[in-house]
Amino acid sequence: MSDPYFEEKKLNLDGRGMLYEIARKSQDGEIKQVYVTGVAPNVIKAWHLHKFQVDRFCCIKGTILVGIYCPDRNLSWSYILSEHKKQTLTIPPHLWHGFTALWGNYAEVLNCTSSEYDGRDEFRKPWDAFDFDWKIKNG
Repeated sequence: MSDPYFEEKKLNLDGRGMLYEIARKSQDGEIKQVYVTGVAPNVIKAWHLHKFQVDRFCCIKGTILVGIYCPDRNLSWSYILSEHKKQTLTIPPHLWHGFTALWGNYAEVLNCTSSEYDGRDEFRKPWDAFDFDWKIKNG
């Protein structure tokens, strides 16, 4: 089983505007579907898991906290993604994951998936199914 991985993306600026990559086939494997999903303030969109699909998240509006949990290893990861920092988070199969908007603002995530949506590869649990802290800690 693979771990999730986080990539900083290069922002290319010139007089015409900007460009940055989300994913490329040579690095992340095949991409079969691209979609945008949003989350309202005070909502946790979790948990879900795929046995085959790879997800690649990039926050394009607002800021989110992504939670990832592996029950086989009792291991969890937390990542903050923001529209202000160009990053992609790759989530391999067999990891429970979800996200919430931070700081009371609506957020949107661009997801580039390795397969088209197939309900037979979509497994869900309630947001509080695992011992995961959905709050940001100060200090």
